Amino acid sequence: MTSQALHSYVVVVVNPKACDGNGRSGVCLPYFYCGKYEGTVEGKCTLGLGECCVYQKSCGSSSFAVTTHFLSTDAAATGKGECALRLDLKTAELAPPDAEGVCQDQFLQVEGVSGVSPKICGTNSGQEIYLDVRADDGPFEVKVTNNVDSPDSEWDIEVEQIGCTSPDLAPAGCLQYIKGKTGEIQSFNYEDKPTEAKQPSGNTGTRHLQENYSICVRQEQGYCSIKWAAAMGETHAFTLTGDVVTFPGFFASNVNGGCPFTDHLVIAGSKVVAGGGETPASIFCGSKFPDEVVSESFRVDVVTNGQEADDSDLDNRGFHLEYEQVKC
Repeated sequence: MTSQALHSYVVVVVNPKACDGNGRSGVCLPYFYCGKYEGTVEGKCTLGLGECCVYQKSCGSSSFAVTTHFLSTDAAATGKGECALRLDLKTAELAPPDAEGVCQDQFLQVEGVSGVSPKICGTNSGQEIYLDVRADDGPFEVKVTNNVDSPDSEWDIEVEQIGCTSPDLAPAGCLQYIKGKTGEIQSFNYEDKPTEAKQPSGNTGTRHLQENYSICVRQEQGYCSIKWAAAMGETHAFTLTGDVVTFPGFFASNVNGGCPFTDHLVIAGSKVVAGGGETPASIFCGSKFPDEVVSESFRVDVVTNGQEADDSDLDNRGFHLEYEQVKC
């Protein structure tokens, strides 16, 4: 009678959930699967039983992964059954816009989407972009266009495909989708310092990109309105229109009819709270945001006209607003 060795095999099923791979988002996979699917192992997960697999791609490559990092140092995303793409600009330091707020030298843009995909340039690290792809078949190209040599530029962009039933899916038409009972929004390329770009007159140009889009805040359960104010401690937290060069330190707020045919924000159905009263105002421009604005709408529309020099809009930085949701 022959004896046979008895062997025990343990089969580990790893749930392919998100994991942290040395600061980058990855997916938890069984051992040896990461390399098979062209990923990079960046640590362990599921109590050490799986590998955190991070997908990193550079220019000219494509990815099927739900989450992919598009890197400047070394993109395309493909997928079906998804309703949106989310671009998390971990690092996004590109060439600045010209004095008119137009991206010319270098810009980020996603091709293959039928909806709004603005040209993004300048400093935008930490910003997020949501693109609705429900009407599109893909593939989608995440592209950085270089019209001039920009050796100081750098980017690390996490691209995530969002399912149609995901709670992270942004409402239709919202290029940005902010979550939290309190938070902040800011225009692309916003900084509380002047740009180096000059108008033909020699005056300081604008930092505010001339792109039209919408920012939405997710309405939390039990909250019915939202309160807006300019970011504290920043002198130029709201400078959309006006001449801040000729009149330094003079910041004026304009609303509704005071904003004809110029750059402005739209917060539908909002009211300016001041002096113990409320005044209806849905359109905001100028170089000062009211001390407090309350609205039942959780959406902000950014509207531009592409005429900074013609409108004598000098040294405008854009906007940086803080919000707080108000209970019902």
